[in-house]
Amino acid sequence: MIRYRPVRQSLTASLKDEELYETVGEMLACVHDSWQRIVIFMGSTKPFRAEEMMICGAGHPNPMTGYKDEHRILVRRMTDRDAHKPICIGYCDLG
Repeated sequence: MIRYRPVRQSLTASLKDEELYETVGEMLACVHDSWQRIVIFMGSTKPFRAEEMMICGAGHPNPMTGYKDEHRILVRRMTDRDAHKPICIGYCDLG
């Protein structure tokens, strides 16, 4: 099982919104769909595409969440413009 939690203002809020997926592909598709709706609602005419999402680097354990192999999920842009640095939109446990 793949665990995913979105970026929120607090760890508690992030864990409350945690979701479970069977595969990485299923997780990425659902995460993209969710963020795409938000970005369109914010007024973007060209939200990021699913293939622009990336799972970052080597995973590590996170004792605060219980994730054994935590990775960040990043995008280079949310809307029509590229960001100066990648934007973290969530975390996943691949372990």
